[in-house]
Amino acid sequence: MQTVKLQPVSVSDTDIFFGHYEAYAQELSVFGQTATQHELELYRTAVLEEAQYPPERELFWIEVDTVRVGFVITRCFPDWPDETILKGSISEFCIFNDFRRMGYGSGAVDELLKLFADREVREVEADILNGNQPAIEFWQKMGFAIRFLGTSRPI
Repeated sequence: MQTVKLQPVSVSDTDIFFGHYEAYAQELSVFGQTATQHELELYRTAVLEEAQYPPERELFWIEVDTVRVGFVITRCFPDWPDETILKGSISEFCIFNDFRRMGYGSGAVDELLKLFADREVREVEADILNGNQPAIEFWQKMGFAIRFLGTSRPI
């Protein structure tokens, strides 16, 4: 298999990155997560603000032989109540449609786990939308277990 690499997203690529993110967000709308353009803009602003302080939030291209096959957004943060322990989060993870089921997602997760281990992260979470069975199965195949569920309701 070809080598999967994580490449930090450059400032000059943020518009392209968030163009891909918007397409990804649209794809996820089938799971009941629909974002307005205003919400997408707010998310972009918040992510870019946090990305100024790596490893709090980082944006990566997933590349194979310099071809972009997807992207990922990660976070590192202190655990609570023991803030000496770092946790990692894969908050957004997307392999572009043309590159799915080729092993690139698994390769990217392996690279992410190495990155987190180098930063002495003790545990990594992956965010998944409820009902996204393909994602649930993928993350379970990668050794992740469902340990908690978040709930929400409109007011």
